[in-house]
Amino acid sequence: MLVGHIDAEDLGWAPLSPHNVALKGRVKIYVETGALSNGMKVHVILSWFGNGYSIYIVASAWTTDADGTKLSQ
Repeated sequence: MLVGHIDAEDLGWAPLSPHNVALKGRVKIYVETGALSNGMKVHVILSWFGNGYSIYIVASAWTTDADGTKLSQ
């Protein structure tokens, strides 16, 4: 679901400035290669008391992009 929102850019993000579009060569805001969004993991942790939960969205510490850079960096 989160990756779908990132790909669709439907969460109300402001568009890139013309300067940033010129630097990137594209108008997509956060997605360059898709490696980070594809490497995201969602963890739901229930409360000890059973009255709620927390959601953590993380990049795996061991997954790397095409250049070998760890996504957690």
